[in-house]
Amino acid sequence: MTAALFGFGEQYGMHWLPANRLISIGHLLMTIGMLCWLYVLVGFPLRRLGMPLAAAAVGLGTVATNLPGGGAPRLGDVAFSLTLIWLAVEVCRRHGITLAHLGIAPPGSRTLAGRAEASQVAYGTVLSCLTVGLGAALIRWAATGLGLPTAPISQQVLLGLPSSPLDVMVRMLGTAVIEDLAVVAATTALLSAARRPAREIYTVIIAIEIAIHAYFGLPAFSTAFYAAYRVYLYRRHGRLTPMLIGHAAWDSAIMIGWFLPSWLASAPAALLLAGTWATEQYLTRRGKKQQATEPRAACNATLETPSAQSPSVSRL
Repeated sequence: MTAALFGFGEQYGMHWLPANRLISIGHLLMTIGMLCWLYVLVGFPLRRLGMPLAAAAVGLGTVATNLPGGGAPRLGDVAFSLTLIWLAVEVCRRHGITLAHLGIAPPGSRTLAGRAEASQVAYGTVLSCLTVGLGAALIRWAATGLGLPTAPISQQVLLGLPSSPLDVMVRMLGTAVIEDLAVVAATTALLSAARRPAREIYTVIIAIEIAIHAYFGLPAFSTAFYAAYRVYLYRRHGRLTPMLIGHAAWDSAIMIGWFLPSWLASAPAALLLAGTWATEQYLTRRGKKQQATEPRAACNATLETPSAQSPSVSRL
């Protein structure tokens, strides 16, 4: 987030000479603080010795791979992401929020109604991701018309991603998991447990999402609807797994497009959007048919029971 904000400032004339060093030191300090917090959560009170030992091992590995000038920056990103996810889960558990409460395989998720609801969340997530690209293009067009500077290069170059598809996939999918689990689900669940109003939940998460994508420049504000709609989906349905799947699938489609010819770059995203829409429509129709047949079956079963039959003359 800090690197993204520095990148935003540089696009508009704010040059930070020691920016890279400040970011590296800040990232390392944040990593150490995050690991200390995680160790306290899993070690006090001590329930299982393996948890603090695992936290210590993860901590040493994460700090070692995130040292400034280290030789494994991508491995450091993965270690940092996994630690942040673990910390978010442990903080939620400390406040009584289990994985099922977070929306990972909640009760009823394997029923037809649960699958239909999951498809709605996945399709809504893909749709919200689409609005980021469309909104960014609209803001970039308006900014260019007003003479404001915008990022002249692609997201792939802005993120400093290399040409390896596997490296790109690991980096972006990790970001998707962090955004959905830590930013949307954990933040919403914790603020809701603290009885904070809905407007505060929306404001906090929208601000975080804009800051994370600040390297876009002004088009970063296109993530406002993207963040708000995902919060709405989560608050309404309480389903995290389909949101993760939809977000990861969209990022994968976009990344595949980066390595295709320009005239085919949008094809994976278009196919994903059509596929999730068709799946959502199919499962929703099946769910409605099941809901229509269940009352009839319940009514017939009630009429067939002796207590529901008309009383005979001999019993009167």
